[in-house]
Amino acid sequence: MKHTLAASILLFLGLACSTNTVKAESHVQVQLISSHSEIETGKPFQLGIHIEMQDHWHTYWENPGSSGIPTDVAWTEVSGLDIGALQFPLPKKYVDDAGFVTYGYDDKTTLIANAVYTGSAKEIDIKGVVSWLECKGICLPGEQKVQLVLKTGQQTESKEAALFKETQKMIPVKLTPAGPFEVETSLNLTEDVWNAKVDLKPKEGVTFKPLRFFPGYQKDSEMTSVTMEGNRLLIEYSPWAEVAKKDLFLYGVLEVEINGSKELYRIPVFPQELPKEKAGGISMETPAEPEATTTKVPPSMLYILLLAFFGGLILNLMPCVLPVLSLKVFSIINEAGESAARRIQFGWMYTLGIMVSFAILAGFLIAAKAAGESLGIGFQFQNPGFVIFMIALIFVMALSFVGVFEIEAPQSQKIQGLAQKRGLLGAFYQGGLMTILSTPCTAPGLGAAYGWAVTAESWQILVIFELIAFGLATPYLVLCYSPGLLKFLPKPGAWMDYFKVVMGFLLFATVIWLMNTLMNLSGSTAIIGTLTLLLFLACAAWIHGKTFFHGPKAKGLIVNVLLIICGVWLGLFKLFDVSKPFDAINSYKNDLRLKFLSESQSQHGGGQQFIEELEAMKTTAEKIAWIPYSPKVLEHFRNKNKLVFLDFTAEWCATCKVNEKLVVDTKGVRSAFAKNNVVTMKVDYTDEDPKITEFIHSFKRAGVPIYLFYPGEGEPILLPETITTGLVLDGLNEAKEKM
Repeated sequence: MKHTLAASILLFLGLACSTNTVKAESHVQVQLISSHSEIETGKPFQLGIHIEMQDHWHTYWENPGSSGIPTDVAWTEVSGLDIGALQFPLPKKYVDDAGFVTYGYDDKTTLIANAVYTGSAKEIDIKGVVSWLECKGICLPGEQKVQLVLKTGQQTESKEAALFKETQKMIPVKLTPAGPFEVETSLNLTEDVWNAKVDLKPKEGVTFKPLRFFPGYQKDSEMTSVTMEGNRLLIEYSPWAEVAKKDLFLYGVLEVEINGSKELYRIPVFPQELPKEKAGGISMETPAEPEATTTKVPPSMLYILLLAFFGGLILNLMPCVLPVLSLKVFSIINEAGESAARRIQFGWMYTLGIMVSFAILAGFLIAAKAAGESLGIGFQFQNPGFVIFMIALIFVMALSFVGVFEIEAPQSQKIQGLAQKRGLLGAFYQGGLMTILSTPCTAPGLGAAYGWAVTAESWQILVIFELIAFGLATPYLVLCYSPGLLKFLPKPGAWMDYFKVVMGFLLFATVIWLMNTLMNLSGSTAIIGTLTLLLFLACAAWIHGKTFFHGPKAKGLIVNVLLIICGVWLGLFKLFDVSKPFDAINSYKNDLRLKFLSESQSQHGGGQQFIEELEAMKTTAEKIAWIPYSPKVLEHFRNKNKLVFLDFTAEWCATCKVNEKLVVDTKGVRSAFAKNNVVTMKVDYTDEDPKITEFIHSFKRAGVPIYLFYPGEGEPILLPETITTGLVLDGLNEAKEKM
C-alpha cells in the first residue's frame, strides 16, 4: 500500500509537471514609445510604457490596494542616459465580491518616465523588461522585453507626442507652496486604527471643490475609508504593525475642481510635507526598519484565511466541480453499508488526495514566482494537451458509467482484499481529480484569496492553498463522520444502476464544458482532432466491454491498443497537431484579420499597406501562407504576373478538408509552391456569397471544391475536384510554362 501510494503521488507529480510545458498566454500587450522620434543631447524627453489589456483584464497602479503588484520596468543601462521613475496616471477603483479595494487600469494606459541623454552617440538603443500582474478572477504575472532605437540630433516630436500630452494631464503633480491650496494635517495613532485629518485651504480667489482621494503606497497600513466634509478629509487606516515607524510617511492623490477645471495633486497626509522627488515622481523606496518594531499578522491575512476555507467549501457547488462531485455522492451511497471506521478511512484518503494535490499546485506557484514565470491558478487548463487528456479520461469514465464497458473483480478473499486497498487508493485519486477540475473555477471570495496568494510569501501561499483544499474536502468528510446524515441517503438497490447512468451523463456534461475550454484555447481544429480521438476510444471501450469476460482477451487487448494508437495519431498529430497547440487558432485569427482587411480593401479601395503585407507573405516548406480572396487582390497579383493558386473551400465541405490535409498541405506541394513563389489564395465559401457563387459558375462548376492556377494574366488552369499530389504538381508545371 505504501509503495503504491508513493507511486501514485509521483505519477500525479509527473502529470502536473507536463502541464508546465506551455506558457500562459498573456492578456496584456506592452510597447515602449517615446515623445520624440529624434532627441537632442541634454534636452529632456519622455519614454512611455504603453499597455493594452484585453476583455477587462486589469493591471495595477503604483499603489495596487489590498492585493496586486504595480507595473515595473527594469532598464538596461545605456551610457549617458538617465531615466526617472515611472509616473502613473489616475487609476480606476475596483471592489471585488469580498469587499477588497484595488486600483488599476482595464483598457489602455501609458506610464511615463522623464529622460535625458548627455552622451555623444548618433543613436541609442533603449531596452528594458516590463513586469506586471494581470487579473480577472485569477491573477497571472506577466513579463515582456521592450526595445526602442532613437536617433540623436535635432529634437523632433514623434507621432505619439499627443498621447504623452494627454497622459500627462492624468498624472498628479506635487503640491508646492505656490499651488492653489495649502494643507494642514494631523494623525491620531492607536493600536487598531489610525485616524488622519487633512484640512484643505484654498488660496484667495480660488474656487475649490475636492472630488476624489486615492491613497498612496504604504506597506504598513491600508486605507479603509475616506470621508469628505467640505474641504476636510477624514481618512482611516488599518495598521499592520502594533508600533508605528518613526519615519512613518502617508500621502495620497487628490482630484480637485479648481476654478471649473479638474486637477490632480500629490498631497501629504502625515507628516505635513512630501519628501523630495526623484526624477519623474515620488520616491517609492521603503524606509529603513526602526530598531524596535513589533509586528503582528495583518488583519487582512486572517480575513484571507477565512475566505480561503469558505471559498473551498463553496467550490463544491461550482459548475466545474458539481458534475464530478456526483462521483463522490455515488461512492457514499456504495459505502453506506460499510463500518464507520471504513467510511472515515475513505473520507481522510479523499481529503489527503485533495490536500496533497493542492500542495503540489502551491509548490508550482512558489517555484514559478521564484523563477519569474507567468503562472497562475488553473494554469494546467491553459495547456491544450492537458485539457485533451482530461476530456479523454472523463469521457472513458462516462462510458463506463452508462454501461458501455465495466470491470468487475472476481470474487475471492484475496482479490477482495486487493479491491479494498484499491478503494482507498481510489479515494485518494478522486481527491486529486477533484483538485484538477476545481482549479479553473473561482468561488465567491476565492478571487481575492488567489490574487493575494500570488503576491504573498511562500509559507502564506501554502497555508492558503491547504485551507482551500480542506474547505473543498469538508462536506464529504462531514458525511463520513456523521452516520446520522448518512441515514438520509437511500439504501443500496436496483435504483443505483439508473443513478450510475445519470452520473455518467453528468460526466458527459463535464466533457462539453472542457470542449468549450479547448475551443477557446486552440480553435475548431483541436475540437475535430479530439472528437476523432474520442471516436476511437469509444470503439476501444465497446470492444473491451464485449471481450473482457466473454471473448478472447488477448485479441481484444491488441485491437484496443491499435485503436488507441490510431486515434492518437490521427486526432492529435494529423487533424490537429498537439505539439503546436496554438498554431491553428493563431492562424485562424490572422486569417480573420486578413479577410476583414481584404473585404474592406475590395469595398473601399486603397489599402497599400495591406497589399504590401500580403506581398510579404511567403509559403515555405513548413507552412502555406494563405491569402484571403478578394477580386482586387487577385487582380493585383495577376497584374504583377504572379503565379496564383486558388483553393475554393468551405468548412462544411468534407472533400475540401480531405484534399487539403492529404494533398495540398503536404510537404511535397508546399516545397514546390515555395520554390516557385506561388501566391496561395483561399476562396472561403462557408457562408453564402453571391459574388463567389458567380465566380464558381464562371468555371462551369456547381460548387466546391475547385482548384486552379492563374499563370499571371493568362487563362486559368482548372484541376479536377478529386486531386492528387501528382495532379497539383502537373498543374503547377503547366502554369509555369504559360507564364
